[in-house]
Amino acid sequence: MSGFKVRLSNSSSWLRHANHSIEEEAIIYDDLLQDVYENPRWYLDNLEYLCEFRVRWANYRQVRSVVPYKYVQKPKAL
Repeated sequence: MSGFKVRLSNSSSWLRHANHSIEEEAIIYDDLLQDVYENPRWYLDNLEYLCEFRVRWANYRQVRSVVPYKYVQKPKAL
């Protein structure tokens, strides 16, 4: 059996509102992508029961798909 459990707050779909650090968010997102890749049939069969979550490095107004945090260009320190 596949599946993935993520702790969310009751009022928000943002992982940061459930007190996850950005590193924890990146791990959750990477692990979930790997699980979806390995078990696509399970996710397609259970799509209507799965909840959504958001990560802090994605600008959801401008992007269509979210890339993993390790591929995000971070601003250079001054």
